[in-house]
Amino acid sequence: MNRRQFIWMAAFPVAARAADRRVWRIGMLVAPAVNDPVVNRYLDAMRGALQELGLTTGENVEIHTRGGTADPHQASTNARELIDLKPDLVVAASTPGVAAVLRETRAIPVVFINVADPVGSGFVPELARPGGNITGFTNFETTMAGKWVELLKEIVPSVRHLLAIYDPQTTPNVAYVQTAQEATRVADLQLSTASVRNDVEVEAAVSSFSQQPNRGLIVFPDAYTVSDRRTIIALASKYGVPAVYGFSVFAKDGGLASYGPDPIDPFRRAASYVDRILKGSKPDDLPIQQPAKFELIVNLKTAKALGITVPPMLLARADEVIE
Repeated sequence: MNRRQFIWMAAFPVAARAADRRVWRIGMLVAPAVNDPVVNRYLDAMRGALQELGLTTGENVEIHTRGGTADPHQASTNARELIDLKPDLVVAASTPGVAAVLRETRAIPVVFINVADPVGSGFVPELARPGGNITGFTNFETTMAGKWVELLKEIVPSVRHLLAIYDPQTTPNVAYVQTAQEATRVADLQLSTASVRNDVEVEAAVSSFSQQPNRGLIVFPDAYTVSDRRTIIALASKYGVPAVYGFSVFAKDGGLASYGPDPIDPFRRAASYVDRILKGSKPDDLPIQQPAKFELIVNLKTAKALGITVPPMLLARADEVIE
């Protein structure tokens, strides 16, 4: 063995260990502000799932988080900041968040979470072969809007007038409105809609609608309503309007009831896609996954405050009842 071969063989284990010490950089863009308590739950879910796959924060993974996608300008700023960090991969939650990231890069792999209609939003051509640099996890089907109408009617049988509030800049909300209109027509109910982007618009819509007899509220889940959920919940309480929501976090924060996919579970599931892409898989090879877990949550404390007696059969079906 000559001297050059000896030096190479002696150095190889060091080189291998150095390769093993690579730190992957992940950018994460979430809908609520970073100081929102739910963001920690998102991060904890993803960190735990990544760690099970051998990717540990502080050892071989860095996660850089930005929050606030309800405002388009803020979403663009946050997306640009993350891309400037030159991450190996970006995890983007919410439709506005994904749109902002894709405006900044078509090269860095993107795993999206909690996007209702990636095809209709123009992110991918199809679910089976998403194409380009993006894949991920959807959270809703348009039929869900009909479920919310049915749930509100079941909780408050006397309801006759419904108001749906939503962010008009979230593409899937257009389909939700159409589905809700069909469901209310079948149930012989009247549906009004209000597109809202701030607290003033929400209060104006709810206060005006509260004058209707036998009224009920449906809040479509999007980046704005999730981020401003406490204001919306407080206004529903202030004006005594029973409301149904699409994410469990609403009911847990004081809303009357929610039905929809667990918004945190996809962060756990997405860890497998993050792991596979970092190890060489292409996003186009990973089909877009649909929601796997739906939850019905009823807040009895809020029901009592509104003078509502929730049907026992509904409580028996609930995944969680908040006393």
